[in-house]
Amino acid sequence: MKFSYCLRRLGLFLYFGVATATAYDVLTNHNNVARTGLVSTETVLTPANVSGLNILFQNTVDGQVYAQPLAVSNQLVYTNGVSQGMHDIVIAVTEHDSVYAFDAQTGTIYWQVSLLDPGHTPVQASDPKINCTDLVPEIGITATPVIDRAAGPHGRIFVVAMETDGKHHYNYKLHALDLATGREAITPHTISASVEGKGPATTFVATEERSRSGLLLLNGIVYIAFAGFCDNPPYSGWLLGYQANNLSPAAVFNDDPNGKPASTLLPDGSGGGIWQSGLGPSTDGKGNIYLATGNGPFSERLSGGFPANQDYGDSALKLSTTNGLSVSDYFTPFNQKSEAANDQDLSAGGVVVLPGIVDANRRTHYLLVACGKDQNLYILNRENLGKFNRLANQIYQEIPGATGDGAWSSVAYFNNSIYSEGVGNPLKRFQFDFSNPDKPLLDTTPAAQTSASFGYPSFTPSISSNGTQDGIVWGCEYTSSQDAVLHAFDATTLSELYNSGNLLGAATKFAVPTIFKGRVYLGTANSLVAFGL
Repeated sequence: MKFSYCLRRLGLFLYFGVATATAYDVLTNHNNVARTGLVSTETVLTPANVSGLNILFQNTVDGQVYAQPLAVSNQLVYTNGVSQGMHDIVIAVTEHDSVYAFDAQTGTIYWQVSLLDPGHTPVQASDPKINCTDLVPEIGITATPVIDRAAGPHGRIFVVAMETDGKHHYNYKLHALDLATGREAITPHTISASVEGKGPATTFVATEERSRSGLLLLNGIVYIAFAGFCDNPPYSGWLLGYQANNLSPAAVFNDDPNGKPASTLLPDGSGGGIWQSGLGPSTDGKGNIYLATGNGPFSERLSGGFPANQDYGDSALKLSTTNGLSVSDYFTPFNQKSEAANDQDLSAGGVVVLPGIVDANRRTHYLLVACGKDQNLYILNRENLGKFNRLANQIYQEIPGATGDGAWSSVAYFNNSIYSEGVGNPLKRFQFDFSNPDKPLLDTTPAAQTSASFGYPSFTPSISSNGTQDGIVWGCEYTSSQDAVLHAFDATTLSELYNSGNLLGAATKFAVPTIFKGRVYLGTANSLVAFGL
């Protein structure tokens, strides 16, 4: 299938006018920096033909693939120093700290690199300093990397990897790899940070912080978010920024600098982890970053509408990047104290930024959607998130119980509809209703839902389409037997179009399929799988 790159400008990263490459690429987690999950330039896969999918290849890799595969068009690649010409490639990373560049059509490996220093290994989940079975057996690269095609002579991929010497040294390093060769383009930077405060985790310690949320590249800075290991104290939520051109530190934000008031769940004052089930922080094209925090301290003692202790547990945050990182607005549920005590993380799901929703009077509403373990969908006004009110949430809209037993996933957006899947729930499509000329609202009754329900963890849907046509919703089910199953649904009716069955082997939690030029790529516990017609 030939594509006219001059005519088909990339829709993914032009979502909010963010400068990007002029090709069909998937360069970041959930397909764009707004994290809507939409790939709107797919011309091969349609609802009419997707039932004909087959496994094109399934390549074994050296560890679990938790991060979403990324895909690049027409990329110069080298193997052992020898040019292989221009190819479409797929990047996969593993918990064994390896990065692979595969041919997108054949599965041929062009290069594979290990990010481990000599004498180092990935960190074992059983290590007493970690003691967390949430991700086993080893912890290496978990967060989805981000690619900058304009960096260096060939483009670069930014990756965060964890390692240890098995004795005293544990660290995370930020790497910038040449996209053509896999070689280090810049000396890797060991991640460190500290903030002022009296909280339990004001100095970054690698063994206390998990890198799960996908990386964000914004205005020349790579942002990395952290949470804890299994709520093991002490920890806090961090967002750290590094200059993409030299990996030097650029910004530090800690959402729990003082740890007050502590919850009964975390009596030392820990909390506020930025988990997001792997979803990266989102942005609106105006330099603002949005993310959700998990259970932790939040002070009802407010100063100018903001918590006096500067601790933001269980909140959706809007961060300004004008001068470092600072909270410019936030939303915290009225029952935050109860949610913190009962581990009802708002950060179990991520924050998705919607395109402008235009009402009948031609006014534009700038919204975002957040969800988590508390079973609710929160639709927030980006220009006034709602802050905190102890009596009731004062926000744009709330749909209680929309995510069943809670969401360990984020939503997707397509054609004025939100797609959400919660634990023990079917995948649902909620459609905006424009009957109120001043305020479009999501209809609280789903316009469609799947016939089947899905267990823990819920999946984050992605959507492929050709503009506004031929919409397909994709999701990876983590079955009760821990097998991976790829599903495809009609974006309008949510009738099932394709089901891979239990053919793919063991799954990884929070796996997000990548749709790219008529093919779908999925990471499993030991492989990269490619589907195509």
